[in-house]
Amino acid sequence: MARSFAQKNGYEIDPERELTAIGMANLATGLFRGFPVGGGMSQTAINDMGGARSPLSLIVTSGAIALTLLFFAGLFHDLPEPVLGAIVLMAAKHLVKVEELKVVRAASQAEFRIALIALLGVLVFGLLNGLLLAALGSLIVLIARVARPPVVVLARDPAGRFVNRERLSEPADTTGALVLRSGGAWVYFNADYLRRQILELVERAAQPMRVVVVECSMVAAIDLNAAGSLRALARTLSARGIALQLAELRDDVAESLRVSGAEVDLESIVSHQTVEDSLTRTVRRPA
Repeated sequence: MARSFAQKNGYEIDPERELTAIGMANLATGLFRGFPVGGGMSQTAINDMGGARSPLSLIVTSGAIALTLLFFAGLFHDLPEPVLGAIVLMAAKHLVKVEELKVVRAASQAEFRIALIALLGVLVFGLLNGLLLAALGSLIVLIARVARPPVVVLARDPAGRFVNRERLSEPADTTGALVLRSGGAWVYFNADYLRRQILELVERAAQPMRVVVVECSMVAAIDLNAAGSLRALARTLSARGIALQLAELRDDVAESLRVSGAEVDLESIVSHQTVEDSLTRTVRRPA
């Protein structure tokens, strides 16, 4: 909640300091028999709606509550709870922005579904349980994305750059080569999926080839299990007379592959080797 109101009003917070402060306050509360403290959506929303701009509002509010408890409690004794609920809803209604939900829906269906889970979860199960449900949904979406990273075929655009082939109206063919781009890290639970995807793209290629170049600029890491899968892919392609080249490898990823012994099965592991360089070393050399 602190982060959402900081974004709304244009200031910065440090979530770690916020949580540390709340933890220390509750530790002191436990030692001295006080009331536990924490951030509350409804209280913060009412404060924000009232124009509060600094922690001084907490002191003013505390003073008002103390005066009410001492002198005016009787006036609120028979106040129905639905009235209190209406006050909270009126304060929190500006936090639900339908226009922003429309933008989220247009940008990402997955994120829109998570937003709906958060909205309905909070209304049905309460604030904490609703947010936990949304956090669980976000983790599931994140794991699903990592488990099935995209593998796209690249082609030269009119400027000579390698871009997604599907985005080009007239892609230029790369004779004797298949250029691919893999997104995300290669880890133990997606390595076999990536290997199968690359082999399927090779089998669907319309022309015979001598090299498969995988552009790895978006690959942040390759773990040992994935390195083993990559070596198996290189051996499979080699048996078909096809070389496997890795382009645009980060320094740390290239070093990790060398340490794992991947150079035994890959022709070369060179940091920041461009796709053009990879093609030059294989397609254009004599057979």
